[in-house]
Amino acid sequence: MCSSDRKRAALKILSRIGILLLAAGIFTPSHADPSYPSKPVQIVVPYPPGGLTDILTRAVGERLSKIWPQPVIVMNRPGANGGIATGFVAKAPADGYTLLFGTDATLATNLSLYPSVPYDPIKDFAPITLLGTYQLMLVVNEDMPARSFTEFVEYARNHQPPLNYGSVGIGSAHHLSMEVLKSMAKINLVHVPYRGGAPATLAIVAREIPVMFNGPASIKDQVESGRLRVLAVTGKLRSPAFPNAPTIAESGYPTFNVVNWYGLLAPTGTPPNIVEKIRADVTKVMAQPDFREWMVKQGIEPMSGGPAEFGSLIVSEIERLGRVVKESGAKLE
Repeated sequence: MCSSDRKRAALKILSRIGILLLAAGIFTPSHADPSYPSKPVQIVVPYPPGGLTDILTRAVGERLSKIWPQPVIVMNRPGANGGIATGFVAKAPADGYTLLFGTDATLATNLSLYPSVPYDPIKDFAPITLLGTYQLMLVVNEDMPARSFTEFVEYARNHQPPLNYGSVGIGSAHHLSMEVLKSMAKINLVHVPYRGGAPATLAIVAREIPVMFNGPASIKDQVESGRLRVLAVTGKLRSPAFPNAPTIAESGYPTFNVVNWYGLLAPTGTPPNIVEKIRADVTKVMAQPDFREWMVKQGIEPMSGGPAEFGSLIVSEIERLGRVVKESGAKLE
């Protein structure tokens, strides 16, 4: 689908979402389908177990299982930067029993990195609710002599052969962040992709790679033990998890801003009353003080936003991240 066709389709989808929201304003969550769920609900995660995406999905699923009369089952289907799982859910029955834990990579970045993907993030999905966002940390292991972000850039610029860097997979925000930094700082690094956050974290701790961008929850224990050091963060503001680490934006690259975001989606055609039931019950989970506190400790900033807001974010991020990919020169290996 070309860009103009995708934008026209997006307008139609957002128009329909607007109608659903109007209905939601008239019919409160108590009017959502009372019979749903009548069997176990499956949430598909695009990445392997152990990473932050998987951890957050399981935390949400565990709490939904306490609200619903049926269990929530988390299924990991890694591969193709989340494309395998996303394509699987796109073709699943539109009955509310197979949901996708979608991310910026699966719903936006992949469209610019791959010649084609087996799904259309606008046409094939009914957005349900946004969940959260988090920024990444530039981390190095004990072998890295650089003690600050500025020292790292200078060290990497002069190192021969070029340093290797790890990521949780091709096209991930972890990969894209480093490609953007390479472009801005005029440094040369060699990408070593891993299959998810857990193996990538193990690799940097084991000194297979000296540097990578990683999520706060994945590295917290290793930073506290001194095995890893945080040199900078990728968002517009400093991270509460590592307040002493400067942003890359304040360190000489003011336009740098790459973050992850999460949301829950169903296949297009899922009945509106089921979409509303899921949205309302996830909102109940997100409103629990202990759960919000847990999210913040993981370095995740809770987000709110129903189908219309989530749909608008996907449309805008396809365009924005497309520009980021093009300007960074990021390519599939």
